[in-house]
Amino acid sequence: MTGFNRRFAPNYKSMKQVSDINMVILQKNRISLPSDARTFVYDDFIHCLDTVRFLIQDEIEDILVAGRKKDGLLYHVTVQLLTKDLTVIAIMNRDSGIVEERLEVMGPKEKE
Repeated sequence: MTGFNRRFAPNYKSMKQVSDINMVILQKNRISLPSDARTFVYDDFIHCLDTVRFLIQDEIEDILVAGRKKDGLLYHVTVQLLTKDLTVIAIMNRDSGIVEERLEVMGPKEKE
């Protein structure tokens, strides 16, 4: 619970109530903070991945990963998790002009 607290945050937990989820987008950004891949993923991006996995129930059929690495530092990464009926996108840019975290959960009749 300490490490992956977003699962227990009321605003994030309520997103699981969207009916017939067909798309999830989680974007987390930092200002001028590229780092080695291990730190980037295990200290920061792992929370994005855990949050989107928490929100989906379906079996993942495919995973697409892309990123930008320069001089040994990871600047940004995107991960798409694809299920039979759902697309999940987790994005982190540690070289952006703002510190922010945004979650969108969509279904055919609602968006949170």
